[in-house]
Amino acid sequence: MSTITDILLQFDGLAFAHTDDPDGDGGLLPQVQTTVRGMTAGLEFKSITNPPADWYWGGLVPECDLLAGAFNCFDLDEFFEELEKLPWTRPGAIRVFVQREHSRAFGVWVMRDGKMVCVLEEVPW
Repeated sequence: MSTITDILLQFDGLAFAHTDDPDGDGGLLPQVQTTVRGMTAGLEFKSITNPPADWYWGGLVPECDLLAGAFNCFDLDEFFEELEKLPWTRPGAIRVFVQREHSRAFGVWVMRDGKMVCVLEEVPW
């Protein structure tokens, strides 16, 4: 059976993902993508804020970095376990917005004390 999970991922430093920025976590982006590809037979997150972001956003160019993906039969617990293993510089800046099939609204997950914690539950149908 097919079940889709929509995910928005935000963490500090994505704008610097291709640099050695010591103050951000953008250098972890390749590891996040490798994890997702391994879980989804090759699919990965796509940026919805890198140029041409104005194609997707109203108003001005967003001043945040967001990755988005919709994955079938996605093991969210496994994904969170892998995120927890990474050497985050600013774990307090990680936000994961999750809306599984049969939900009306995204839930929000953050990292606290090295663990992904739900701070806002999804709204079920």
